[in-house]
Amino acid sequence: MLMNSAHFDMAEELVKRSFKIAKELGFISICLSCLEMLRYLNTLNGRIDQFYKNKKLLDYYYNLAKKEQEAAEVFYQSWLELNRPVNTRSRYLMKMPSILIQLKSLWEEYQILSVFGYYYRLNIWYHELLGDFEKIISITQETDKLLQEKLIHPLRFDVRYNKFTQVYAYLRIKEYDKGLQLAERYLPIIHPSTNNWFAYMENYLLLAMHAQQYKQAVELMKQVDANPAFYKITKRAKEKWTLYRAYLYLMQPSEALFQHFDYQEIIQSVPEHSKDKQGFNVAILILQFLQNLKTGDVELLVSQSESLKQYAKRHLSDRTAQRSRLFIRMLALIPLYWGNAEVCRAKGKKLLNQLITTPSPGDAFAEIEIVPYEHLWEWVLSHRQFAVPG
Repeated sequence: MLMNSAHFDMAEELVKRSFKIAKELGFISICLSCLEMLRYLNTLNGRIDQFYKNKKLLDYYYNLAKKEQEAAEVFYQSWLELNRPVNTRSRYLMKMPSILIQLKSLWEEYQILSVFGYYYRLNIWYHELLGDFEKIISITQETDKLLQEKLIHPLRFDVRYNKFTQVYAYLRIKEYDKGLQLAERYLPIIHPSTNNWFAYMENYLLLAMHAQQYKQAVELMKQVDANPAFYKITKRAKEKWTLYRAYLYLMQPSEALFQHFDYQEIIQSVPEHSKDKQGFNVAILILQFLQNLKTGDVELLVSQSESLKQYAKRHLSDRTAQRSRLFIRMLALIPLYWGNAEVCRAKGKKLLNQLITTPSPGDAFAEIEIVPYEHLWEWVLSHRQFAVPG
């Protein structure tokens, strides 16, 4: 506006200040806009020395913009390919190491903050799809170090996402105590009115449940209930919270869990057997089986165990569903040895050992177990309706 109204001196001062801020924050396109305005002003005022000095900067930033665009093309193509069906995505995963090397080289050579963002996000995503959460922890720690050394500007990087990813990775490698410590420490930086807060609390809750800290999990669920933003989250997110609550109620019955929750509704619901909800289906079917175990209806358990085996045969044939298949086979032992937990324990020992040595699949392929199957098995064997003959 100042330039259009011929207030060139005022405009030049603002442009120089804008360039300084844009340079510090690594906004390449804004730097270019400022330098192009200065080129016009230098030409207008006949400043030969300043014109050529500015030209060198322009050439430098034009090159940076080209490299930034190159990285953007790689990032968005990878984003597209990694969102495709599993078989197609698996082929593209083989290309990812060289893509990550390319992006890392661009970042290290030119120190463009947006390029680091592309590299960081793809690096996390790639190792998450592989299920390599040890590497993800390493990535997040290295990124924290870059932030501390001010090689990444905190205003151009989502520190909260880095913390969120770190907590989730500790959940996946089963270092629950460390994960719980970090989850508590980082919680204040996540604003409770955002969807990110609920996603973060999912990981926090699952850490507590996997660590068998069920009383702590109940307290975390009470925090979720007390958040008025709960009503704004998506239907799918609410369904997940309902399942978490149902499993928590199974392991730690508490009146405090009844807000936003109808236990009988989730128990009686019959999931749609669609692959896009495979994780939900398995969790609901197993929960229904365990609930019927509490009632002691052996005939119903026999019928349900057959249904579970048929479901596993039809929908859990992939290698990534091996843990679910093993646990369903273990559950099938319950009606066969009803009232004799020790015999059932002995008969299921081989399956349990296989379950223990079978790692959870990477995030690309399956939902995380709400309560680890090993813990559910111990709950089954110790439950009075099963352990003691009627």
